[in-house]
Amino acid sequence: MTDPPLASVADYEALTGQTAGPATAYQLEVASARIRDHCGWQISRRVDDEVDCRGHRHHLVLVVPSLYVTAVNRLTWEGVDVDRADYTWEPGGLIHLHRWHALWGVPQEHRRTHYRAVIDHGYDPVPYTVVAECVARAQAEAANPTGASAVRVGDVSVNYFSAGRGAAAVMAPIMPALAPYRLPPRA
Repeated sequence: MTDPPLASVADYEALTGQTAGPATAYQLEVASARIRDHCGWQISRRVDDEVDCRGHRHHLVLVVPSLYVTAVNRLTWEGVDVDRADYTWEPGGLIHLHRWHALWGVPQEHRRTHYRAVIDHGYDPVPYTVVAECVARAQAEAANPTGASAVRVGDVSVNYFSAGRGAAAVMAPIMPALAPYRLPPRA
């Protein structure tokens, strides 16, 4: 599933005060992909997204790879539907199982934890902080598309000190402002 960029060309023009160039849409897509990779999930709205849930055979809590769940439409364990009365969910991405031990009658040592959930999740609209970071990274890419700090051709040399943050900045650590949208590391 291909998600739209986290910021639009109109967002780019509004936040930068610049007219978008022919490569702006692509730069926004690249910046969005890097932010999504960093955060570990798509951030923007998805409906009926099928995801694997993490769990442990001794726990009654599953972790969904999302920080903003708006609905759990279906939950399966090893391909078998789990009744809606047997679980509850939280918007923060947790599913609480209520009747694990009695539900399947499988001995504890033989239980596997392959759960799949069909969920609606993500922000609509995308939070301003994420849009602004996406635009800043796209703008940096436009200012210095090669990411070079210096270029030398023959006797001519050009150094980039401040105007062009470019791809090097896009690869630099993501702003702390994105921390609330980043999934915790998997154990």
